[in-house]
Amino acid sequence: MLTFLFLVVAFVLLLLLSKIPIFSPLRSVSERVLNPVQSFFLNAASAPFGIFQNSSLKNLKQENQRLSLKLLEMSKLQEENQALSDQFKTENSQNTNLLPAEIVGMPRFVPGVTLPDQIVLGRGSGDSVKVGQAVIFKNIFLGKIVAVSKSRSLATLVSDKSSTFTASTLETSALGVVRGTGDGEMILDNVLLSDTLKISDLVKTKGDLDNFGIGIPPDLLVGKIVSIDKKASNLFQSAKIKSLLDITRLSTVFIVFP
Repeated sequence: MLTFLFLVVAFVLLLLLSKIPIFSPLRSVSERVLNPVQSFFLNAASAPFGIFQNSSLKNLKQENQRLSLKLLEMSKLQEENQALSDQFKTENSQNTNLLPAEIVGMPRFVPGVTLPDQIVLGRGSGDSVKVGQAVIFKNIFLGKIVAVSKSRSLATLVSDKSSTFTASTLETSALGVVRGTGDGEMILDNVLLSDTLKISDLVKTKGDLDNFGIGIPPDLLVGKIVSIDKKASNLFQSAKIKSLLDITRLSTVFIVFP
């Protein structure tokens, strides 16, 4: 403490003496001595403000991160609410016992290169999700649950090569089997030559529910016919089907419960 007081007194004396003309030779000496001392006191005085400034910046960054996360949560909630609103406004909705599920993954999907044939949903056995349940959006059949964990489930889409189910056309009632061919595509196969297929006719599910009500509900849209392959020499005719929506643009879908 005494050393600090001595330095303060010496600092003041040197400062005063350097201002008197007779002691002007001491000015250069005093500047060399005073400058470090002056810097010390200035730094000591400004240190609390620097600490306060750094603390304020840190608090601002933390608050900005918190607000960003809040905005993201609000955006997701708004998307889910909009999806729910659209779902239950759909005409001729088959089933209102639906569980909204966020799409959290699309295995093997590369934008501009490949289309997804599977999706991972943020719902699992903890939400009573079971293998075999249908996944829909509005009145469009998207696929089925094939694997379930505690908080996640995997659904194969109608375009997946393992996907197959009976279907019929909306306008002409032609009956056939929808088969996924991969990369977002599918065909309506095994259609009798006597049945009529038309371009732009819609294809809908025939229905494949078990005795517990799990499976594919009837009369869900699958897609529309974009081309027809019919030859008199063949036993059957087939048609290429295009999906009615772009699954890559969806963030929320719905799992159908009995």
